[in-house]
Amino acid sequence: MQIAVATFDLNLRELQFVSDHLTEHECRKLSEALYMEDYVLDHRLTGKNEKNVSCITLLLTWDRSDSGRARSFQRLSHRLTQIGRDDLADKLEQLVYGEKTDEVQLIMF
Repeated sequence: MQIAVATFDLNLRELQFVSDHLTEHECRKLSEALYMEDYVLDHRLTGKNEKNVSCITLLLTWDRSDSGRARSFQRLSHRLTQIGRDDLADKLEQLVYGEKTDEVQLIMF
């Protein structure tokens, strides 16, 4: 039996895309939000933690943590929207759904 050790529908390329399009402060706020269990953010994000860590490292750490393990990319997309990056959330959804569509088409043909 295989156990998921990361989000089940995100890959490194998609996490790198998100990382490349966030400022350092936005990424730290996103990282803080990703570890919160509640759907609604109940306090203002500070983004003060993890100052000397790259954005991709923060995203990969979350992806492989208990908070990210076996989750959908929708959690990341939702948090992007909550930090004011609707544009990036929409693009991430397009990337993921596009890849899933390509995978289905390959299986069918």
